[in-house]
Amino acid sequence: MNSEQNLNEDRGGGSGLNDGLDERCDLCKFWKHLDDVGQENHPDDKPGQCRRYPPSLDLSEADSWQDDKHGYSYLDYRFWNHPITEGADWCGEFKRPN
Repeated sequence: MNSEQNLNEDRGGGSGLNDGLDERCDLCKFWKHLDDVGQENHPDDKPGQCRRYPPSLDLSEADSWQDDKHGYSYLDYRFWNHPITEGADWCGEFKRPN
């Protein structure tokens, strides 16, 4: 196997799971590129948000909910997020843009 094949497999291709490489996050109608984030990265590694479903509660910030000084609660918009993926990632719910 040559280095190009290794890179292709590392980017999500050639594994038998998404051999076509055409059902990637960055080609999906539900994916939104995060502007000005990861600009130095390879195009396949640029981050974005999957907006297939509503945002979910980020439990990693649960300790901040009790911060009476700031009055944060789980209803605060900062604790609700869409999943972050890279452009070359994929899932089983890909939809082409219209």
